[in-house]
Amino acid sequence: MEMNIYNSLVSIILPNYNYEHFLPQRIQSILDQTYTNFELLILDDCSTDNSKRVIEGFKDKRISVYYNETNAGSPFPQWDKGIQLSKGKYIWIAEADDYCSETLLEKLLQKIESYKSDLCFAESKVVNEHGEEKGLWCDLNIKGPNKSIFKTDFEMNGQDFIEKNLIFENGIPNASAVLFKKELYKEIGGVDQNIPNCADWLLWIKMLSRGHVAFVSEPLNAFRRHGNSVINSIKKGDATGNKFYEYYSMTMRLALKKWLRNNSGKNTVHKINDAYILKDLSRKINWSKSNQSINESIKLSFQAFHISGFNPKYLLHIFR
Repeated sequence: MEMNIYNSLVSIILPNYNYEHFLPQRIQSILDQTYTNFELLILDDCSTDNSKRVIEGFKDKRISVYYNETNAGSPFPQWDKGIQLSKGKYIWIAEADDYCSETLLEKLLQKIESYKSDLCFAESKVVNEHGEEKGLWCDLNIKGPNKSIFKTDFEMNGQDFIEKNLIFENGIPNASAVLFKKELYKEIGGVDQNIPNCADWLLWIKMLSRGHVAFVSEPLNAFRRHGNSVINSIKKGDATGNKFYEYYSMTMRLALKKWLRNNSGKNTVHKINDAYILKDLSRKINWSKSNQSINESIKLSFQAFHISGFNPKYLLHIFR
């Protein structure tokens, strides 16, 4: 690694709520990084367990701790609070229930600097609450038409990545695997704190509508899936997965549509337009046609076009 890269301060934001059992491994995996020019901001959101005792057991001059007086109710206000307090050029959101390879920061920073990218992310191992590996995220969960791009490292224009992946699914599912430029985060207005479960996906799209992306295919991050994780909490009690789809995908797409409308003429690339947003509305309708009654399908169709502002004549295309 070239020496000038070591001049880049990385701000690590660690939001925590009641993850005392995972915190020791999480914090230690950060302190063990081979890249050492970082600050670690730990933001505890009124934990009711022994998180405070665990946090204060770590003594390192790079650590700053912030305790909320009231619970924020979502990790995303914590993300933004940490970023506003940060001093670094780059941001790494290190989720409290995950952990990582000791070379994660070094390799992400090397990649992002080499390709002059704005956001870089790595493949993740999926692990359970006991740290048992269940496979690689991209192998297990990427379903879109361009899954093959994740087989090797890549660098590409952000809008191209949106078109290849993010418009179909969130190929960057875990912030713990991502390093991004703080300047770009502020430029696009930061994370949407009003969306409960998909603000990360929206954030990646907003940033990459104006930036470049790089991917490291080596699994440097461990993405923990457990009973209290966000994805599992959404899916809990919903055998069909429809509720997950509704809240996680449709909510994001409508927020994206609103953001694009509000940012018209502000150098936002309009490759991400209504046609792409509509793709997912169409997919939901087609899913409904094959799994529910035709009446429910038609109901979903009109709901989709009502909320998206599209001409119902497009229904002829979908039901053709």
